[in-house]
Amino acid sequence: MCESRASTSTSLTKTSISSSRNSEKVGEMRLRIWHSIDQILPLVHYQPLYSNLMNSLNMQPQSASLTSLLQCLPIELENLAKPLMRIYFHSNQIRAFFRNICSQYVSSCHDVNTLFRSQSMTSKVLHEFMMFVGHPYLVLSLKPLIDLICVERKCCEIDPAKLKPGDSLEQNMRNLMVYAELAFSQVVGSRSRCPQVLREIFADLRDVVSQFYPRRIEVSRLALSSFLIMRFFAPAILNPKLFDRKRAPPDGDVQRTLILISKILQRLANCVVSTHPLTQKEEWLTPVLTRFSDDHHKSAMIEFLDSVSASGGELSPISKDAGFLKEGIMVERRSGPEKRRSIKNFIHQKRRYVMLTEKELTWQKVKESSGEMATKRAFPLDEITSVNVLTDAKNAFRVSTQTGEVHFQASSPAEMNEWMILIQKQQRRHIMVKNRPSGSDLVELVDIDIELELETIHCILMENRDTLVKWLAALNGDENTPRFPEELLKNLRTNEEHRLLMETLRKSIKQTLDSIDQIEGVHKIALNSHQTKNFQPQKDERPLTDNENYLLMRGERKRRKQFN
Repeated sequence: MCESRASTSTSLTKTSISSSRNSEKVGEMRLRIWHSIDQILPLVHYQPLYSNLMNSLNMQPQSASLTSLLQCLPIELENLAKPLMRIYFHSNQIRAFFRNICSQYVSSCHDVNTLFRSQSMTSKVLHEFMMFVGHPYLVLSLKPLIDLICVERKCCEIDPAKLKPGDSLEQNMRNLMVYAELAFSQVVGSRSRCPQVLREIFADLRDVVSQFYPRRIEVSRLALSSFLIMRFFAPAILNPKLFDRKRAPPDGDVQRTLILISKILQRLANCVVSTHPLTQKEEWLTPVLTRFSDDHHKSAMIEFLDSVSASGGELSPISKDAGFLKEGIMVERRSGPEKRRSIKNFIHQKRRYVMLTEKELTWQKVKESSGEMATKRAFPLDEITSVNVLTDAKNAFRVSTQTGEVHFQASSPAEMNEWMILIQKQQRRHIMVKNRPSGSDLVELVDIDIELELETIHCILMENRDTLVKWLAALNGDENTPRFPEELLKNLRTNEEHRLLMETLRKSIKQTLDSIDQIEGVHKIALNSHQTKNFQPQKDERPLTDNENYLLMRGERKRRKQFN
């Protein structure tokens, strides 16, 4: 890799219309430009390195493979995880690669509570893979919700210490619960949109964990949740700009709402996949967390985690009818222009059987004598425009459409809040469905430049060639070289296993050195073939090709290193 920097200063002038000669300097613009040049060879020249990477999948012991050696080099794991993930995905070996590194990691972790909490090659590779193939999935699942929150800009602050003058804690609590319910539904309802390749990797993750923790299904769910919820959905809600959900960062109120929703989703996931109750770090958040810790939300999250990681990628059936949401008896109060306070409002109580489905809100007359019901009216949810609290009666609220409205009175404040939250959630869900981008708009071609990724691995190995040479010398008994990485020598039970590992490591390092020396030799040959040329510009000289240009840049890099 070669990176160049350039700083340019440009004067801005204002030219008179009458005379192009008269110009007025109006300012100065200074540009700083970065550009990088990748020197890439044809694929055939990377074949030795590519073969070593593929052969490392079946190498025994696995700790002697090239991928294991790479993890011990003093480099940032992120710089290594991305090219390795793309190389193995391009070769249709991503599952075998992931199972290997996942098995190595889980075998070295002795505390379930810290499983996949630290930075490792496994966590980096799976995170890069989720973002690489799951970007359309993330957009379809979360963009409608985030857009709705940004447009409505409703206050959801429920921390008493942060409430502004005039804020209603009760109203803010309802707003937050509605948005949190929508976020929960968007996540657990996204199983059909989860790409097949992701479901296969999730199944491999749970299978590997189950091999080390048999008969403890909650541990495998914890592992999946730590990636899918903690590193995929929750961060995308918390920071939409980072995940390309929004171009500009949201303002303070909207950002606070996103923070609270992300926190609720993470707390719920932790509660579902572990035996520990929801943590009560913030007492003011307890009412919301209590709502999401019931059996309904827990079972929905468990069904989601199990379905997106089902063996073979098949989707498990939904356990109950998803169309029915809530039913109950409420009092219908007078509404509209004829509404007035009178004794009739108290004498003639209009008891209604109210039912909420995913499509409509209906209410029926209840005959006192027989208990029979007759449908009176229904509001399609996509026609509901608002749901508001009424101040002239206890536990009463209004549901409005463009053509009418209905007033209901619940039996308690908690019952009123529950009805309002569910109706508002479904009403906004219909808005989100209308504004949701179609799948055809989000089709992304997974294009991998395999030569570029192999060159990246080659550069990493070349920069650490001296380390590999010292490791090989240490394996050959040279006491003057640093010791070999201890993490590769763990879990050896017998002398025979130790001997076999030493022998395989020597072979693996030697093959790696041979492959990168061979690739570097091709680079030098291509460079030397152009060094004899005089590069002074000539009028009749043909323009340089892209290959010649990058070879020139590579030569400049080599010369700078020699002089430095």
